Amino acid sequence: MKKLELYLFRVALVAILTAVAASPFVAAGHLFYGFVSRTMQATHLLALAYLMLIALALFLISPAYGDNKR
Repeated sequence: MKKLELYLFRVALVAILTAVAASPFVAAGHLFYGFVSRTMQATHLLALAYLMLIALALFLISPAYGDNKR
């Protein structure tokens, strides 16, 4: 029974990681669909905000934002 619980826990973690890894692509596709269909709804703006939040996080961890710039 303990092995089954461990495998179920691993399956749940893999499913969560897959959803997190796929979410920027889904958001970009949804935003692109909003541009193509010329209907910007609140969900399209939320997708844009989500992508901008990811871009900000990547910028903040990049070396360009570090203290020891020359």
